[in-house]
Amino acid sequence: MRRRLNQLSIDDTTRAKKEIGCEEAEQLVRDRLSMAKRNAEIYGVSQRIEFVHADVMEAYRKLSFDALNIDPPWGGPEYVEKARVGWRGFSPNPLPLIRNAINSRIAVAVGLPANFSEGELRELPAETVMRESWDATRVLFRTAYYPPVG
Repeated sequence: MRRRLNQLSIDDTTRAKKEIGCEEAEQLVRDRLSMAKRNAEIYGVSQRIEFVHADVMEAYRKLSFDALNIDPPWGGPEYVEKARVGWRGFSPNPLPLIRNAINSRIAVAVGLPANFSEGELRELPAETVMRESWDATRVLFRTAYYPPVG
């Protein structure tokens, strides 16, 4: 029998709410949630996934899960023109949520742009595993994997 893996994925719309308005941002979230549900059906895993549309900081405390996946938009297309981006440049700052998850023995994966500040990465556990995705000449993005503490 397959064990159910509970994973919390975050799709933040704070920036979208500021740029396109609350109603449009809420519709964007509903559309993305529908796409995620459809993809789960296509791959035959929909019975093993619970989809929740809620404020992550409120839902986090109420849900039980084994893994946390954060892949934020990092500020829209203009982030690539910045020399460095980091936790504090993203709203809301995901760092407190990441720390809580790690300390609660939950594995965390975070999608990061290629220009993410290496200094800010050192704010998290030394056990962090970093993977880079390259094209022929450059880093396209990074994924940081933080193992649960304890």
